[in-house]
Amino acid sequence: MVCAENTAGIPLGKCTIYFKKKIQTDVFRKGFLLTYSRYFCTISYPNTLARFDMTLKFLSKYSDAGLLLLRLGIGGMFLFHGYPKLLGGPDAWKKLGGAMKFVGVDFMPALWGFAAALTEFAGGICLILGLFFRPFCILLAGTMAVAAAMHLGKGDGLKGASHAIEDGILFLSLILIGPGKYSADKR
Repeated sequence: MVCAENTAGIPLGKCTIYFKKKIQTDVFRKGFLLTYSRYFCTISYPNTLARFDMTLKFLSKYSDAGLLLLRLGIGGMFLFHGYPKLLGGPDAWKKLGGAMKFVGVDFMPALWGFAAALTEFAGGICLILGLFFRPFCILLAGTMAVAAAMHLGKGDGLKGASHAIEDGILFLSLILIGPGKYSADKR
């Protein structure tokens, strides 16, 4: 790309000639670069991808519906994953809570496992409803941080930890974005 000031464009049918004050020159992906002392001229043809993006701009008015779809999908998956963990009982909770040793917490693994299972299950419900949205996103992001630490600590590498890391990034983003208009938390 070229950083420029004082841009003037002359439309010529399907292409436009731009005259820009030269600040930095790079290779253009499309167009021709002619440099004259302190100014350069490019011939820009319509970018198909840019036109396609402009065509889809109308979808921005449906961002709340997109957030609802995201909440339903992710919430449903966390219900699906949290339910069997919650019903697994103390032995399953102890195994699940054993992941806390990878963040330096060695006591009461059954309690931590129950807390993780409950967070995933109740968090799934709250994501779907948009109820107590941000507090549960914080809890779910913390659960995913522990899961990522466990995978990395066991030597699974980034490939093994990627799902937990991706979900953690998603929940951190949702903390900032909020539940959207179609939620029980809406104001």
